[in-house]
Amino acid sequence: MTYQVSYGLVNAGIANLELKKESLDGKNYLHIIGTGVTTGITDFFFKVEDRYESYFDPETLRPYRFIRKIKEGGHTKDKEIYFDFIKNEAKVINHKKNRTEYFPIEKDILDMLFSAYYFRAMDFTKLKENDVIDLKMFYDETTYPFQLKVLGRELVKTKFAKISCIKVIPLVERGRIFKEKESLTLWFSDDENKIPIKLKASILVGSIDMELENYSGLAHPRSTIFN
Repeated sequence: MTYQVSYGLVNAGIANLELKKESLDGKNYLHIIGTGVTTGITDFFFKVEDRYESYFDPETLRPYRFIRKIKEGGHTKDKEIYFDFIKNEAKVINHKKNRTEYFPIEKDILDMLFSAYYFRAMDFTKLKENDVIDLKMFYDETTYPFQLKVLGRELVKTKFAKISCIKVIPLVERGRIFKEKESLTLWFSDDENKIPIKLKASILVGSIDMELENYSGLAHPRSTIFN
């Protein structure tokens, strides 16, 4: 899936999401790859090259390995996390600082990228307006509890057609990036594919929009959602 990223009226970048089957350390996983780069004038003023990867077990819906390599202006990170649910610990490798540390985790922990796919594995038919889903994310060596609040169903106009979506708000930490606790809104297609269709984020300065530009390889290609 390819997305156009906009900052206000400016086309600011391109984001891609890819999901594929892959064998790692003798076991089969689903591998998510998420990338984002700035384009045009935004690339000149604030260059971004981000890459996130997550390997997770499709049967247990638990993460195994998470990779985060980002370049945002002058800020860089290069980290790798291995999740061990026998020892209940996360091994965090900081490649930039050449340092390895271990942190306790809980059985139901998620990583940053896998969180969206975990939501897609849920039964949308059981979700109704104002439902709140409690989750936990391991991020920057810390476990953060967060919630997904369901706002209901909505028809979203896209370049393809009007798409029936389920609209959710992740309740995020206020002040670091986002204006308020409910500054991030996501729309997923309300069908078997559960495609992320649109994202809107109100940040400290302005807002960012991300909309689906192209897609291929759907798990349910005969879905009528784009008709």
